[in-house]
Amino acid sequence: MGHSCGVFAARTCRPCVCICEEKGMIYTRCSRCREKIPVGTSCPCYDRGRDRWGRLDVDSFYHSAEWGAARARAIRRTYGLDIVAFYERSEIVTGFTVHHITPLEMGWDLRTEPDNLIYLTEQDHRIIHERYLKDYEQTARYLRELIARFDSEFGKFRRR
Repeated sequence: MGHSCGVFAARTCRPCVCICEEKGMIYTRCSRCREKIPVGTSCPCYDRGRDRWGRLDVDSFYHSAEWGAARARAIRRTYGLDIVAFYERSEIVTGFTVHHITPLEMGWDLRTEPDNLIYLTEQDHRIIHERYLKDYEQTARYLRELIARFDSEFGKFRRR
């Protein structure tokens, strides 16, 4: 009997498990992207944090232990301070959001790199995104310079 995926459906299996007539291999459909894959293998859409449509699965990443540890390191690095407020307005305020200087879509491999993370208040986080619209490269370079400056001035006080 024919099957919607274009291969022969075995009578004794569930409708989603098929046998390829040419090679005699057993296939199934990926539950995320619906691509045909050999039984017992994982679909490539699971690679590199992708969702079923091939987009970055940022929700899973932001709920992972990997992100929790990277976020904690970024906060500790600046003693919980928003260093944009510190250097631009001489304000000592606690941050709220750990911001990726290079967005996940542009640099997935940088998602937990300390030099790509900066702790900001919600206000400064919005301001940074507005600056990105005007000049992303200059804003990203500026944020990295602030991190380097803070590390050189205050990094010696950090516990090892």
